[in-house]
Parts: sequence; C-alpha cells; structure tokens
Amino acid sequence: MTMDTYRRGVGVRDNTKAIAALEQTLEASAALRLELLRNEASTRRMVHELRSGVPFADAVQDGANSAMELRERVNDPLDHYREARRLVRMAMIEDCLRAGLSRGRIAALLGVTRQRVTILAKDVDYRDPPSVDLRMLRRA
Repeated sequence: MTMDTYRRGVGVRDNTKAIAALEQTLEASAALRLELLRNEASTRRMVHELRSGVPFADAVQDGANSAMELRERVNDPLDHYREARRLVRMAMIEDCLRAGLSRGRIAALLGVTRQRVTILAKDVDYRDPPSVDLRMLRRA
C-alpha cells in the first residue's frame, strides 16, 4: 500500500482519538517546558551560590524545597509527557492497522522495530478490520 492510498483511506476516518492524544501531548509539553525553565533557574542559582563559597548541601536547597522535591517536580511533568507521547503512538498504530498498513511500514513511520510495533499493538483498541477496498489495493 502506498502512502497516498493510506492518506485517502484515513481522510474519511474519525480522528477524534488522535486529535485528543496530540492535544494532550501539547499540554504535557507546555507543563514540562515550564518546569524545565524553573529547574534551569534553580540550577543557575545553585551554580552562583557554589561559586560564592556556599556548601553544596546548602546550595541544593531552594527556599523551602529540598533537592528531592525539586527533582519530583520535574519528574511528574516528564512522566505525563511520556504518557502523552505513548498515547499518540497508540492512536497512530491503531489508525495504521485499520488502514491496512503492515507492521513493518508502521515501524518505519515510527522509527522503531516491527517487534516494538507488535508489542505496542497488543494494547491497541483494534476491532474493525481494514475496509475491503484498502485490502484490495494492498494486494495490487
């Protein structure tokens, strides 16, 4: 199946799940970006304090926040971002399977191995087989 054939078949599909996954990724990305900026400011403060002779144990404290609290503050948005990206991959795999793309072609699109697509496809809510016309085009 060519990408043009795939695109024509996908054009009539309901993209609600994919759009929701992409929007969730955007939100998670924005939250992660804000936390990374806070982390950058905190790290710059620590470097400044270390250069001025403050002991490291004191420099890692950011006001009332411990080093562990600062690390957890970044980990939560990072975990949300990773999960959002996983949901996008799952929506893509589901749509590609319904369109009749092979797992090898899906792997090439995602930049992963076929084995990884097979593992991820086990979690996909894939009930509808590809439409007859797309299956016929695939054999052509």
